[in-house]
Amino acid sequence: MNLETKTIQAGDKILTDTRLGKGWVWSDLELCTDWDAAEFRITGNEELLIPDLAVNVSVTGRVIRRDVPNMLGQPVVRVRITFVGDDEPDYTCGGWKLATNL
Repeated sequence: MNLETKTIQAGDKILTDTRLGKGWVWSDLELCTDWDAAEFRITGNEELLIPDLAVNVSVTGRVIRRDVPNMLGQPVVRVRITFVGDDEPDYTCGGWKLATNL
C-alpha cells in the first residue's frame, strides 16, 4: 500500500503523541472553513479546558501498524499534526491516525 498517495479528510480520527494517556481522546477532523491557515479543526474537551483547535495533518508513516500499545489492536498510521498558531508560533507533533479509510 502506498501511503504517500493517501490524503487526510474530514471525519478521520487522530490522536496526538503529546497527550497520549493524559486525557486526550481520538478527535474527529472537521473541515476548517473560516481560516485559510488551517485545513481542519478538532473539537476540544470542555472538562480539560481544551478549546476547539485549528490543525493541519499529513500522513508520515510508511506502514499501517496493529501492534501499537494503547491502540487496542486498531490499524493506525503515523501522522504529523500542526496546531496552527493564531498570532503565535505553530506547534507540530507526531501522532496517529485511525487507518480505517486507507
